[in-house]
Amino acid sequence: MKVQTDIVEPDVVLFTTLSPSHLEGFNTVQEYYDEKRKILSRKKKKTYAIGNKDDIHQVDFSCQTWYGSEGGELIFSDIHESIDKTIASITSKNQKYPLETPILGQHHIGLITGAISVALQMKMEMSTILQALVTIDLPNGR
Repeated sequence: MKVQTDIVEPDVVLFTTLSPSHLEGFNTVQEYYDEKRKILSRKKKKTYAIGNKDDIHQVDFSCQTWYGSEGGELIFSDIHESIDKTIASITSKNQKYPLETPILGQHHIGLITGAISVALQMKMEMSTILQALVTIDLPNGR
């Protein structure tokens, strides 16, 4: 990851769930976690870091914003699935918003909430973001 952060210094860094399934190029799980942690120490001062409050491996990350199911600036809850959509609630600044998307699966709501955090940081309006999630075009078979 140092190679990538030496080439590109992002304006926003989003940490989703740190997972052992992403171990390619690492000898141990701890080496993977440590490398992710280093992204924060290498980031430029104006890079905005968003962390996943539900991931115990991010407890000591110094992020400006957090999202998750239990806490943070953006909280997802009330997840319901059907054959053609997933519905949830997103709470931001004590305002609850309905989220509906054809992206199926409860496990995707956390990832979507992280993406919403990035979009909000990029000054997009919540209504625009939520509308895009309703109308998103999925590839066949997804």
